[in-house]
Amino acid sequence: MTTATTQLTALLNNLAARAHTPDTRDFRQAIGLVSDLGRVVVLGSEPDIRQAQAALSAVREQLRDNEGLASPAQALEGWQSRSFLAGALWAASEMMTTRLAAMPSFPTQGRKTRKGRVKEMVLAALESGKAQSPTAILDSILERDSETRLDEVSRALTEMLAVGLVDVAESSPGTDRRMKFLVLTSQGYAVARERLKPA
Repeated sequence: MTTATTQLTALLNNLAARAHTPDTRDFRQAIGLVSDLGRVVVLGSEPDIRQAQAALSAVREQLRDNEGLASPAQALEGWQSRSFLAGALWAASEMMTTRLAAMPSFPTQGRKTRKGRVKEMVLAALESGKAQSPTAILDSILERDSETRLDEVSRALTEMLAVGLVDVAESSPGTDRRMKFLVLTSQGYAVARERLKPA
């Protein structure tokens, strides 16, 4: 489990403890948690998502028990139904915002910028599944585009790491630990299949 997910789980557990007190009404700390949960859903591994989901369920059950609500359906027909619906839709909207923010900024077909083209060539270089250094990625790209520079590849990799398309792989035994090797994530493979499919 990543450090970010560990911290998120701790915050959710704290929220559950607050919910255990019947007269607690201020849950504004949950505003930031929604965005954090969105990032886990979009970029987290399966263990991270399962851990966060378990902690989230604990908070929900605590709130439901204290308020005497049997289900969301019951809340949607009660005197707080409008507030409950507004909150649920807000959370869903925040999740969508987080997903959109994590999507790569590849230009649409027919309007490709140089930056977008370099990202696509990086995807193609890593699509084999073999962990590669930035220099090896550049060498692969140069076979198709002799004008590509290492700084262009480095910028593309930095942006792709930030949105979860690329991840750093463990160094093989005997290799220089100072050298970074990169691989596509599951999201990166999905984008590669979409962007690199024949027109």
